[in-house]
Amino acid sequence: MKRLLFCLVVLLAASSPAFAQYNWVNWSYPTSTTAAANVGAGTVNLTVTGSNSAQVSTADYPIQFQAGFPYTQTTGDSAGAQNLGTSRFSMELDFNSFMSTAGLVLAIGNIGHTSGFSGYAISAFDSSNNMIALSIFGQVGHFDNEWLPPNGGILFNDDLALNTGNGNFSVTTVLGQNNTNSDMLILSLPVGVSKIFVNLQNPTQALGDTLNFMVAPVPVPEPSSLGLAVVGGIIALIGCSRKIRRLAF
Repeated sequence: MKRLLFCLVVLLAASSPAFAQYNWVNWSYPTSTTAAANVGAGTVNLTVTGSNSAQVSTADYPIQFQAGFPYTQTTGDSAGAQNLGTSRFSMELDFNSFMSTAGLVLAIGNIGHTSGFSGYAISAFDSSNNMIALSIFGQVGHFDNEWLPPNGGILFNDDLALNTGNGNFSVTTVLGQNNTNSDMLILSLPVGVSKIFVNLQNPTQALGDTLNFMVAPVPVPEPSSLGLAVVGGIIALIGCSRKIRRLAF
């Protein structure tokens, strides 16, 4: 019996894909303060606002994740939400066109944390405007990245984390490279997300900043790892069946 259970564990492990493929999608810019990303199952709409509408904007920021990023498609498009110096800076992500947001991937980063900066907080709501607990969001991890041209090739490696209790983002400085902005935090959304807001914790602050947003559909197994997993599963099954036959006689 122990050998049979062992074989089942080996078979499950061998048949589980080891890598995920994140198909980051491109953003378009309907207006100077909005961005839209067609994910296939729906469209994510980003809107930025501030006390002075002339001091906020959206812009395209292609991103390259750095060596050690454990997933495929290490480059992708991001929408930059830009605050040029207004208070009450707020970013709204709308997911109303989706039948389900379960497993949808959202990356947030380049969050400023200069001296005296109170930072940002995130909140999520369903279609009935009920708040969704951030504890049910999946936190894939935070990853170093750089802006690709035409935005200067700046590398961001300060560690970004999310406090799921109060929604506050926190950044830990990693000395070297850019020490005033965070890397990218990748989140996996739960079912039923209608809107996500990212706001200044101190809304009266008017410090310039740019936050990056990336989206991808539910990740799929990376093709090469899927093939290896199938082969591994077959080999494990053959080996285990031989053990089971020996146990039967």
